[in-house]
Amino acid sequence: MDQGTAIVLAATIPTVIVAVEHYLTRRSVGRVEQQVTTLNESTIGQLAAAAETRRAEDIPHDRRTAQEQRHIDSSPEIGPEQGGGTLDP
Repeated sequence: MDQGTAIVLAATIPTVIVAVEHYLTRRSVGRVEQQVTTLNESTIGQLAAAAETRRAEDIPHDRRTAQEQRHIDSSPEIGPEQGGGTLDP
């Protein structure tokens, strides 16, 4: 192999590696997006944020950490519970 061919190969290999990584990453992301669909149409992130909000709201204001208080301050207002009602007629 002459020096010119070696230089071309050395320059091409990183480009091929990046292209393959990009392709594999996009395939993985597509699969993950399909897996996180929930029955109530919320994303996993939305469900986790709502659970964290409920957990932090149960802590008395003066015992919350700064991070918990920032989360409460930045979270949207939670509407009234839906459903309710009883199963008995």
